[in-house]
Amino acid sequence: MPGDILHYSYNSIEEHVSHGNKYSTIAAKSLFERGRTANWGTIIIHPMWTFILGYIIRGGMLDGGAGFTISIISAHHTFLKYIKLYRLQQSNRIRR
Repeated sequence: MPGDILHYSYNSIEEHVSHGNKYSTIAAKSLFERGRTANWGTIIIHPMWTFILGYIIRGGMLDGGAGFTISIISAHHTFLKYIKLYRLQQSNRIRR
């Protein structure tokens, strides 16, 4: 069967970003409960790596604007996850 198979997980960019915000909170709490930590290096490097992985290594650039958009949103989700983890760490230190 020649041709592409198109799969749309989200109906809009807003929906994609909203889900990412929700799931980044869940992921940050999970990382925190497992004792993982975040610092400013983690907060900066992990989203950059997520973008490079999605856009360059996994070929998102071959999908044009859509690939770029998805890679940026994925990097943003990663940023949210680690900044939320960092905030959890900070609030835990204050309570002690």
